[in-house]
Amino acid sequence: DGIVNVRTQKPGSYTIEVIDALGARVISKRSNGNTTLDLSGQAKGVYSVRIASENACVVKRVTLN
Repeated sequence: DGIVNVRTQKPGSYTIEVIDALGARVISKRSNGNTTLDLSGQAKGVYSVRIASENACVVKRVTLN
């Protein structure tokens, strides 16, 4: 359905980016760590979700079928 829930363990200010397989940024937003991303309008494929704070960065992969 293209909905991705993002939840972090610690509250704070985060930058959340969704990057497609070609390296193009398709979503970029600021969040307190808990947010929902709507990827339903994106093409099927593998996306990287990058969650960054001032101190750390985590990248997770999401596949849209």
